[in-house]
Amino acid sequence: YVNPILRKVPFTYPWILATAMGDDVKTVLDVGCGTGDLMAMISKGKDWDITGVELFDDSIQAAKATGAYKKIIKADITKLTPEITGKKYDVVFSSMAVEHIPKAEALALIKQMEAMSIKRTVVTTIVGFYGFCPLDAHGEEKNPYQVHVSGWEPDEFRKMGHVTHGQGLALVWK
Repeated sequence: YVNPILRKVPFTYPWILATAMGDDVKTVLDVGCGTGDLMAMISKGKDWDITGVELFDDSIQAAKATGAYKKIIKADITKLTPEITGKKYDVVFSSMAVEHIPKAEALALIKQMEAMSIKRTVVTTIVGFYGFCPLDAHGEEKNPYQVHVSGWEPDEFRKMGHVTHGQGLALVWK
């Protein structure tokens, strides 16, 4: 659960995302939507037509339960189908997904996301590599797709022409 009040609090992760999404949005593709809690919070009170893409069945069910998505497609984000890629969306969004796939596949996905977006592409990830394996986690979701396999630096996104924003203290969060 993500508190919707946070999208109004400057410099929080939800505020950064809500600001990056913009006000001129009608259609959204959420790549690697997970449980949908974050998109449900960001889109609350908005009239967005949101399509989610997710592979893990438990997360798909949770995302459906949020009521935020018009449609959720079960798919591997590294192999998006023509049902997804054949459309254009105002915003193509992906939060905390690219670190779960190898760098080359993630770069190809980002290019694909850019090609599908009409207005903007929003991609978030952890700075650097943080080795997380949910199968070793205690009390956390046991989603086998949540393993981190790649790390990212802001300069990599800047070199692709993206604007980057940070959140959190570098001393604490790297």
